[in-house]
Amino acid sequence: MRATVITAACLFLLAGGSAQQQKQTISPVKDKEIVEQVFSAWNSHDPEKVLAFYSDGIVYEDVPLGLVNHGKAELRKFVEDTLTAFPDLKVQIVSSSIWNNHGVSEVVWGGTDKGFWKTNKQFSVRMLSTFELQGAKFSRNKDFYDLASVMRQVGVLPAEEASGKAVLEAYVSAWNRHDFAALDKLLTPDALHEDIAWPSRDEGPAQIKEFMRHMIAAEPDFDWHLTTIVDGGSVVAAEWKWTATYTGDSPIGHVDRFHGSGRGASVAVIENGRIKRFSDYYDFASFFPKTSAAKATLPDDDLSAAKQQVLDLEKEWVAAEVKRDASTLRRILDDKFVASFGANKPYDKEAFIKQIVTGNADPTESQTLTDETVTIDHDTAVVVGTDTLRGTESGAAYTAVYRYTVTYIRSHGQWVALAEHLVEVPQSK
Repeated sequence: MRATVITAACLFLLAGGSAQQQKQTISPVKDKEIVEQVFSAWNSHDPEKVLAFYSDGIVYEDVPLGLVNHGKAELRKFVEDTLTAFPDLKVQIVSSSIWNNHGVSEVVWGGTDKGFWKTNKQFSVRMLSTFELQGAKFSRNKDFYDLASVMRQVGVLPAEEASGKAVLEAYVSAWNRHDFAALDKLLTPDALHEDIAWPSRDEGPAQIKEFMRHMIAAEPDFDWHLTTIVDGGSVVAAEWKWTATYTGDSPIGHVDRFHGSGRGASVAVIENGRIKRFSDYYDFASFFPKTSAAKATLPDDDLSAAKQQVLDLEKEWVAAEVKRDASTLRRILDDKFVASFGANKPYDKEAFIKQIVTGNADPTESQTLTDETVTIDHDTAVVVGTDTLRGTESGAAYTAVYRYTVTYIRSHGQWVALAEHLVEVPQSK
């Protein structure tokens, strides 16, 4: 079996003998030079230059491969085989030390596997070598490195899978960073993400990313913190705490920039280092304590803005009636909309729209809203006002005045009309 090249390992021997005994050492300058020179020879890919640094009785061991080379002839074959197997082999020195002709060197070496497993893939690995010197030549050398790491890098061994705990932590981290690209590496193509409380069930990375976008829009500053993780390998369970500033519908009504937190638990099924199924369990209502209902009242600035939104919608509604614009009316009116006029039978949404758009439009018709009063309580708004209708009928001008009450609700962040009641104001004679 063929071997690889070098990293030197550390061997330290204490000097023996009396204080008068002469010690054979190599000067620090030569120490540094000989290590640099031998690895420079390996980087030259010239076997003759490499062999020049080893004694005739060299014993050279590649410990991970279990290969021992005795003498220069065997070492020559080892060097030639190594340079053939990895023709672009490169060695970089990290550190080295020599004392009393015993030394250690640490290097990083790598190359492309052209002739060992013939995968044509690159690798790089750290190695340590121990060696002995006789004069200015290496007489003994032992290389130590992680052969399994080399084999994984070139694809002979499967890559080490991340633990279930590590995969879950990476998934949560990607959410906290709003890192959509990371999800492609952490989810299987058929991954399922379930949010039991929301509720939401999303299949595949594309749908899961869309759910993530929705959550970011509602809670842009969310912080998802894992508190306990139980790693069962292919199944991982965790407890967590979620903190965020939320805008949207909630058990206490619509809230704007509501800061809350809550606890929950998740179960993830891991397959080949990726999440195949992820299920979240928590009590959504617990994020919004009942005592927070009073706090959910809009601040003065937001209340004024909400009132203006309702008044603008009133004007848009009037314009749609004058123009006989059915599509705009359908957007303004809730699906459960009901309208009543005096003591007459109420109209539902479609019947009301049909009543408005049927017949020819009167070019002289106009509506003027006055005396408007808007009252808002959380997601409900009530408008009371006067509607003055002017137009021409059968060639004669007319004016009609109505007192009206309209109830609006806020659904998914938008105001829509739920009910309207009009009563005609008798005209003075």
